[in-house]
Amino acid sequence: MTRVDFYILENGDLAASEAFACRVIEKAFRNGHGVFVHTASPVDSQRLDDLLWTFRPGSFVPHHRTEQAVAPNAAKSPVVISHKFDLATNADMLVNLSGCVPDQLDSFQRIAEVIADDENAKLSARQRFRLYRELGSELHSHSMTA
Repeated sequence: MTRVDFYILENGDLAASEAFACRVIEKAFRNGHGVFVHTASPVDSQRLDDLLWTFRPGSFVPHHRTEQAVAPNAAKSPVVISHKFDLATNADMLVNLSGCVPDQLDSFQRIAEVIADDENAKLSARQRFRLYRELGSELHSHSMTA
């Protein structure tokens, strides 16, 4: 059964939610998880890629975007970012920033959904929450400050 954690940011806009997602990604990486980050668009992937280099001084999260020219060892990267859902990674955790529920839900032990303090984002998250529940996922909600 896949565990899905909804991190609902209080007073957090899109930028705050992306920064929070970086913290989740870094923690998962440090705990030895392979992470697939699913974004909504190539622009979102690029923005998150840039942010992972700068979100915290001294932080290092090895990652690559699937849209980039692939370096020889990129397939072994612990963090992969893409707007295309791709299971050709060694990820056991999904950070879902796409707004969609993945078809291959059972491919991941954990899924993190980071929700900005925005009514449209919350409405979309409620719909995903219901769908995850219907699919039998273990659901958890966390109210977080940005």
